[in-house]
Amino acid sequence: AKRITVKEVLKHPFFNQMLRKQSRFNARKKFQFAILVIRAMIRIRRLRYTAEPLRVEEAIRDPYRVKVLRKVIDGCAFRVYGHWVKKGEGQNRAALFENTPRTELHALYINNLSR
Repeated sequence: AKRITVKEVLKHPFFNQMLRKQSRFNARKKFQFAILVIRAMIRIRRLRYTAEPLRVEEAIRDPYRVKVLRKVIDGCAFRVYGHWVKKGEGQNRAALFENTPRTELHALYINNLSR
């Protein structure tokens, strides 16, 4: 096994690579890149809190499936019909939005009717 000499080692392509000319340092570009990286990190971190886009067909078909849309609908309905529900006197304003009456509220309502 013949060992290679120092001259042969220095002729190897690994040692004969040319360095490319480095561009001048541009602080503005570095700063803009840093801002871009930070914005990307913030967007990735907030991704789980970002709402998914809602298709109109899905909202028309079942609007109460989407929580945000359900709250908007309930808020608008309460603004329209809220004055009909009296404050106090055994009436529950939340009952305006219930699909089925709760058993204790239903029993209270029946007791009030029998008086």
